Amino acid sequence: MLNNRIRYEQKEKTILAPYAQFSADAKRVFAEKHDDCRTEFQRDCHRIYHCQAFRRMQGKRQVLPILTNDHIRTRLTHTLEVSQIARSLARTNQLNEDLTEAIALAHDLGHTPFAHAGQTALDEFMQKHNEHFEHNEQSLRVVTVLEKKSANYRGLNLTMQVLDGLDKHRTAHADRPNLEGQIVNLADEIAYNAHDLEDALQNNFFAMEQIQNLKIWKKIREALPENPMAVLLASRVINFFVRDLDQTLEQKIADMKPKSGAEIKKLPANLADFSPETREIFEELKKFLWDHYYDTPKLRKEEKEIQSKIMRFCDYLVENPKNLPGDAKGVESVKDYVAGMTDAYFEREYQKLIQ
Repeated sequence: MLNNRIRYEQKEKTILAPYAQFSADAKRVFAEKHDDCRTEFQRDCHRIYHCQAFRRMQGKRQVLPILTNDHIRTRLTHTLEVSQIARSLARTNQLNEDLTEAIALAHDLGHTPFAHAGQTALDEFMQKHNEHFEHNEQSLRVVTVLEKKSANYRGLNLTMQVLDGLDKHRTAHADRPNLEGQIVNLADEIAYNAHDLEDALQNNFFAMEQIQNLKIWKKIREALPENPMAVLLASRVINFFVRDLDQTLEQKIADMKPKSGAEIKKLPANLADFSPETREIFEELKKFLWDHYYDTPKLRKEEKEIQSKIMRFCDYLVENPKNLPGDAKGVESVKDYVAGMTDAYFEREYQKLIQ
């Protein structure tokens, strides 16, 4: 009898589109014996679920401080929401759900504590040393270098297809990401815009009436009751953008008739995107959230304080490397250490060493 992995690999050949990524083609930097029970992309998902960086995301805020209330999103809940949206998109478009899930689960592993204030501070710190920090690049570094799974190699030894989907920063002449990675990127955008809208409404950054001036409202109002709850509004926003992405991608595929995933990677631009009209609606919503949520005095004041503390803490660690874990030292070690911290752990260490 065939083992479960081979059976599932054969099933993929019948249910996935020819331009999907197939488990049987998965490759790793360090060769490993196959698992009889799981495909290679399923193994990737499980490695990410069980790594320390994944668990730490529960202690990293998305936008608002975690203790604001019990329902505020964290970096972990955001990641799970991205995974759900991305898997739905993958299923609809006959792409590899397991690969899509693995990319989604890993996409924010390199994010800092304190949301984008932490990223800004770490980038400023690194620029002082003629380097830079970007959380997508750090996510790749987490899974290829920083996590420990085996004495035989650094990182998690994920498949090349997952690493390809995570790589958002390519040279101008590089191939496109695989289509699974492209839809994760869009699912990420959909999730954080819709759910930040919900969190901001529930925490009184703006009123429902202000949203009714946006184009997105005109598109979804017929599907809403007279006084919708924030959670229902977010659900309808997600549904609108997902449907447009599905329809737009379906039309592009029908027009281009790609025969393989390799063909999609050679295209001059990503295949997955919204229609031009919906992209305009999406960008208007992003700008609204920036003006009425992210860039408000209430958040800016705290962000400046956090950035100052992170800069001071990083400078201290450079001068006092004995406070880094193990025998680590140097600017890159400081960056890796601070980027991996949860909000609460940073505060404890800052209080212990600086104040």
